[in-house]
This record gives sequence, C-alpha cells and structure tokens, in this order.
Amino acid sequence: MKKITSNHNIKDEFITGLIACGYILPLSVAFAAVTGQGLFAVALSCVICALFSVNKRIGGFFIPDIRIIALVLFSSCFSTPIGMFVSITLGGLFYCLLKRTKIKSRLPYKTELVFYLGLTLCATILLTNVYFGIGAFGGTAKEMLKAYGYLGFHPDFMGLLTGTVTLFLMITYPFKFKKLSKIVSPALVALAIPFILNLILNPDVNFTNINESAILTLRNADTSFSFDLMSILTIATDGFAYGIFIFFANEDEKSSLGITHIFSVFPLCRVQKERKFRIISAATVIVFSLTAIFALPFIFTRIPMHSIGAMLIVYAWQNVPFSYFKKPFPSKPKIIAIIILISILFIFSFYLASLTCLLLSKHYKKWGDEQ
Repeated sequence: MKKITSNHNIKDEFITGLIACGYILPLSVAFAAVTGQGLFAVALSCVICALFSVNKRIGGFFIPDIRIIALVLFSSCFSTPIGMFVSITLGGLFYCLLKRTKIKSRLPYKTELVFYLGLTLCATILLTNVYFGIGAFGGTAKEMLKAYGYLGFHPDFMGLLTGTVTLFLMITYPFKFKKLSKIVSPALVALAIPFILNLILNPDVNFTNINESAILTLRNADTSFSFDLMSILTIATDGFAYGIFIFFANEDEKSSLGITHIFSVFPLCRVQKERKFRIISAATVIVFSLTAIFALPFIFTRIPMHSIGAMLIVYAWQNVPFSYFKKPFPSKPKIIAIIILISILFIFSFYLASLTCLLLSKHYKKWGDEQ
C-alpha cells in the first residue's frame, strides 16, 4: 500500500478548505443580504463555520442552514440584527439542553417532509419579492401575499434577467457538470456569473436599475436592542423555534452543534463530504473568506439581490426530502391531504404548523415510521 506523505495530506486539506469556502461564503453572503446583516456577520459566520468544522473523524463542514431560511426571514423582519443573533444564541443553548434529555431526536419521515415543505413554501413566498424586485413588504408569508395582491405584479425586468440566469444555473449546473459541481458549489457559480453579467450591463453603480446588495458593507449594522416585553417574548419564542428545529433536523450531531449557534449569526448544519475537514482546511476558509471580505468589500455590494433570492429559493426546494414520497404511506390520499393542509398552515403561523407536526408525530401511530 502506497504511503501517503505529509505533503499529500496538506494538499488534500487545502483543497477541502477551498471546496468548503465555495459553500460557506456564498451562503453566508446570501443569508446576510436577505436578513439585513452586514459583512461583519458574513465574516463571523465564515470563521465559526471553519473553526467548528474541524474534526478528524467526521467528514463534512458547517454551512448556513438553508432549511430554516423562512424562519430566519420571519425573525429578521420582527427584530433587529442583534435581536436575531440573540434568538439564535438562545436556540443553541436550548439545543444543548435538549441533547441532555431522553427525547427522541428523529422525527418520522412524513412529519419531516411536511415540515420542510411548509418552510420552503413560506421561503418561496417571502423571497419572490427579492427575486422579482416587486417592492413588497411583510414578515410572514400571509402578509407578503397580501402585499403582492395590493401592489400587483410589477417586477424589475432587468433584475429579473439576472435572477433567471441564477435560477437556470442552480437547476442545470449540477446535472450538466456532476463532477465539477462536487468541487465548485452551485451556489458560488449561481452568484458569480450574474455578478459578472451585472458588472457588464451596469458598469456604473449610480445608474443601475437593479436592486443590488448594498447592505453588504463593513459599516456597523443596527446594534439597537429593545427591552420591551413584546420584543423579549418574540426573541425568546424565535430562540425556542430555532432550538427545536436544530434538534430535530440534526439528530446525528452532538452538543457541539449547539455551541456553534452561541457564536454564529446564522443557524448551521453540516454538509457531508468524503474529504476530512481539518486544521489546514479551516485556515484556508478563514484566510480566503476574510481576505475577500476585508480587501474587496465593494464587490459584495454589486451582487444582484434578484440572484440571491432565486438562488435561495431553488436551494431550499432542492433540500426538501422528496425521496420520502417513495417510502410507504399508510393512506396516501389522506396523508397527502394532511401534507397540503399543514404546508398551507405554515403560511399563517410557523409555530402553530410546527406544533401540529409534532402532535401528529406523537399521537398518531399511522403518521409515524413503520417498524
């Protein structure tokens, strides 16, 4: 058996770091843009993802969790950036507490499917405003639908072009370039190409009609914090929701995942990769991401928001476990009806829909996994 040299290990870890950076940086940028965070939040997210991903036994690395984007958008609309950060910190603490209990951390696959479908449906409704540049405003899917009805469908067609390019890349790139897409992430390609296209079509930032990610600067973000009862209850409720979601969506992770949320500005999940993520990989992510953020901060402000919205919509749908439909359902018409009803219920209340999912998985044996 050929002996693996230390130089080979260094090269392999360096390549792993570059691959990870291609996932961590664009997703952190996308989350920061749609939730009103600045580049400091992106830098913090990249550093935390890199540092806590180091593990000699577990393959993969942490990235911002796309599955919870709807709840993140809802939280960011009703609280300041620092309020959202506090909610996620509370969610991490609550996750660590739940890990010490004997509660089963794996949801039945039918409940999991409904949960992801509902969140993705809400994320699509909320992010359609970003993708099409309609100019609507709302913190929940219900409010956003009302705003769409009031404003009518008046998209920014120039921006819609860049968003549609992103949509096309996110769908076709992984199929046309299967091997390459495992190295260069679809999220990176889907933002980089529209960014270049925008620079060509709109070279002068002062005369562009496209909604760009102007929030992504190194200026201090809003650090105000309200101590009124309603704000505190909102932050606590969101933190509880984050903790529950992280607990049930990451059943294989230990309490270290909760610790990442005490420091990270966004909820995280692990992307499984065959390559091991170690010290050199973490250093590569930190050096490349921080160099891009602090040496070239102006490039981030020219990314079309339309592309960010389209990328997050497609990525969210790609992470819905549609394969669960192939598993046996006790009564397909009835279960599908329940799936549709609860998915619609997400539009009106995240918390009521989530509670309904948990109650169904707890009290109805037919809704659970077959033994």
